[in-house]
Amino acid sequence: MICKELTVSVLLNLACILNAVGYAGDVGIIHYKADLKLEVEHNSVYTRVCCTIQNDSPGELTQLTFDILARENRCKARTDVHKIYQKVSDSLVPLKFQHGGNSNMKLTNVTLASRLAPGATTEIVFEYTWQATEPTNVRDNYRPFATVSKGQKELCLLSDFAWLPVVKTNEEFGEMSMTNRFSKKIKPSWTIKVSAPTDFVVVALGGKHVQTTRQNGCIVSEWTSNVPFYPQLMAGRFAKRIVPSDSIKITIYLPEDYDHKLVQKIGKELAKTYDFFTEMFGPLKGDEIHIGVSSAGQGGHGGYLSFTMDTDMLGRQITEERIPMIMETMRHELAHSWWAWSVTSYGTGTKFLRESLANFSNAYFVEKVTGQDRLAAEMAKLFWMGLHAEVICGPESDSERAAYMKGHVVFNVLKMEMGQEQFFKVLKYFASEYQGGHVTMSDFINTCGQITGKDWKKFFDEWCFSAGVPDYRVEEFSSEQFGSMWETKVVIKNVGSAMITCPLELRMENDNERRNFRIEPGEIKTLTFFTLAEVKEVVIDPDHRTYQGSGRECRLKMLGVGKVDMEWIWYWRGVVLAEEGQYDRAIAEISRAKERHSHPAFSYSRGMAYLEKGDIEAARSDLIDFIDWVTSSNDPLRSLVYPGLLSQDRGKQQDQLNHILHAITGQDLTTQEQWRNWWKANREGFQPATGVKQIGPGGLRGRDTG
Repeated sequence: MICKELTVSVLLNLACILNAVGYAGDVGIIHYKADLKLEVEHNSVYTRVCCTIQNDSPGELTQLTFDILARENRCKARTDVHKIYQKVSDSLVPLKFQHGGNSNMKLTNVTLASRLAPGATTEIVFEYTWQATEPTNVRDNYRPFATVSKGQKELCLLSDFAWLPVVKTNEEFGEMSMTNRFSKKIKPSWTIKVSAPTDFVVVALGGKHVQTTRQNGCIVSEWTSNVPFYPQLMAGRFAKRIVPSDSIKITIYLPEDYDHKLVQKIGKELAKTYDFFTEMFGPLKGDEIHIGVSSAGQGGHGGYLSFTMDTDMLGRQITEERIPMIMETMRHELAHSWWAWSVTSYGTGTKFLRESLANFSNAYFVEKVTGQDRLAAEMAKLFWMGLHAEVICGPESDSERAAYMKGHVVFNVLKMEMGQEQFFKVLKYFASEYQGGHVTMSDFINTCGQITGKDWKKFFDEWCFSAGVPDYRVEEFSSEQFGSMWETKVVIKNVGSAMITCPLELRMENDNERRNFRIEPGEIKTLTFFTLAEVKEVVIDPDHRTYQGSGRECRLKMLGVGKVDMEWIWYWRGVVLAEEGQYDRAIAEISRAKERHSHPAFSYSRGMAYLEKGDIEAARSDLIDFIDWVTSSNDPLRSLVYPGLLSQDRGKQQDQLNHILHAITGQDLTTQEQWRNWWKANREGFQPATGVKQIGPGGLRGRDTG
């Protein structure tokens, strides 16, 4: 169905060539207006976009370069640019343009009819059609126009892709580079008008609905921005669920077959999260949160007071048991309203200020609302997996893995070093001062100093821009009596590359005392303490809750985690307890994990704990389950990496698995087929080898094996 023209005002960014000078960060779009027409039977969209471009740079603009779904292979769409105009003296003048390039990047280069002077604005109009190339490919993670269940069609246009023309800067001309959605100082306002079939529901996520009318056999849905930002657009046969609360309205667009009561519960949980974040970071402009649930496998993508999820993340059927996991993703995406869309970062540190802060926001909510020891668990997981020393902010770009897995733990370290009250003053001031603006990592570091009166550059140099991890070690200590007191001198060296406040426990015959200390990387310091009794032993970080240490300490962090609802933490803690000889506690922890989630590593580790305890029959049952899985799996290696049984090095994994199986069975076999044949012949009479120790999982021994 092709409907009459409509208007979608959308974000549009550009790369500018300033008379042979290069990209100007002070050039951008200040307002957008466009027409979108959905041609459902052709899986295509006609777009007419008018954008107002403002030049705040010191040079004239003569050429612009645009990305319009330029990565056709990645976006799974083919674009045909029809016409481009520039408004000159109230007339639309056709512009010369070139659309094309190689198969990975088809950019649109435009020559202006009238130069854009510094401080001036101009209007440019684009007309183009794009068509989805693989609408039925369910294995693809991004299908902008998708055929979903029962042959229905669904449009899902995410901010990650240039479904509207987007700026290409000179720094971004690489084929795999991601385009900035904004110039460095300008964000656009927008209006949207979408023409779609009458049985479709249209939502510009995060925008304000103006009206929906019927015209020429179609619906025409009009939206406008609450604040300047890049919209995400969805259209399809969605059910619209409204969940009111005292502070904000939650509107969820999703397939019709979800349980209404559980959707309402999710909405109420999200409203509670919004209230919590507002208290922490300050309010945002807007009175409604939009959630779009796609059936086309789009993943989770945050927007301003909005985000998308897909049905795989939500679950084909929502259950009470799934709601806590669903809310983890939703809280992270909602936090991006503050940390990405209201306060937009660029340059080195971008992922730290976006993804790490969003993860911290979720983890801190979990701690305060549910009482879980979430951030200690996240730290222990880092040390267990050997990721605690990864660099977050590289010289050219951030590490996505480190930003997601380590960054929020670094924010917690900052909170402890700065003090909770000062830390949240920093976040609230930062969110307010830069609301609607753009920031760099330097802006955040300067804000930390402004609020606290202390220079934090060294902290971020150690914790974000290098692989800094403190590693405190007792070199020697002595305890001598002087009158009624005992003087204890402890020599501690920091052999690591960062500094943190750390507890030291002084252990006496009938009493223990704790003192805190900090030592610069590479330095040795003698600490002197006075006690009423002789100090028999000194222990650094006795509860294993400080972000420091190496070697065995990396595994002992699991014993420092308190209450958590995370089966992998239960499992890893059980493994460490078995290594410490606490077999009953180990078996209880791993059994708890196994009840929640069946994984072959759980069977292996519990079986080994039973074996070391001397319960041969229980060990045999678990180890049979493990070998059954190994010999029947098409790819047993991949599933054993995350628990730590095997290393990340693909070339070593089969040897490591052979070593594990040899320790259990006593057999020296080398291939999957050999193990399968041997197991088929010997399964019934199998008895596990005795006197063996658990290999791995995770951490040091598991990673060094083989």
